[in-house]
Amino acid sequence: MVKGIPNINKDHEGVCKGCALGKNTMKPFTSSDTRSKEILDLIHFDVCRPISNKYLGGHIYYVTFIDDHSRKAWIYLLKKKDEVFENFNEFRSKVETLTKRKIKNLRSENGGEYTSK
Repeated sequence: MVKGIPNINKDHEGVCKGCALGKNTMKPFTSSDTRSKEILDLIHFDVCRPISNKYLGGHIYYVTFIDDHSRKAWIYLLKKKDEVFENFNEFRSKVETLTKRKIKNLRSENGGEYTSK
């Protein structure tokens, strides 16, 4: 269970409990106290679904890259999903130059955003 989110009671104003629970499409990850030993050993990344309100400049997606060791996060705004690889290359170049280390592993939730027809 995620910490910091209030419990949804039966009797409340707004969205009913069933509707709120219906928004949870994925089961939560099991908690873990282990982290990578060094920065860039493991990078988690994900692309968000299209959002209804466009950001400035017409961006409707974003991709996040999170270093498992430091928990530092980078966010790139995207107009189209096919910009993910270009932004990953920019991210990789930036962090590998700054840290003088190479990214060892990438992990995604395997949601299908990266499969190509």
